[in-house]
Amino acid sequence: MAAAEAFYLLGGEATFISGDRRIKATGGSYLFLPRDIPHGFKVEAPTRLLILTTPAGFEQFVIEMSEPATDLTSSPASPPDMEKLTRLAAKYQIEILGPLPE
Repeated sequence: MAAAEAFYLLGGEATFISGDRRIKATGGSYLFLPRDIPHGFKVEAPTRLLILTTPAGFEQFVIEMSEPATDLTSSPASPPDMEKLTRLAAKYQIEILGPLPE
């Protein structure tokens, strides 16, 4: 499932990659990352995002990958379970291309 994604940063800071483009964004920024162009993002500071995807379905991947927060004031203590991520990405036809370029 190739998805187009739109991001509105409500606050914080993140770097977005779309093809060969690297975009540093802060609160109030809006970005559109088109489908069929490899893209991703890295959160640089505590950040709140509104993410819109098309076509529908990506939200189910996020729900299945999520774990309930135990502490609402800090980031998760460990990185994501890569085996689970890989399995769910295959289920939802999401291609993981590897870590974001530095």
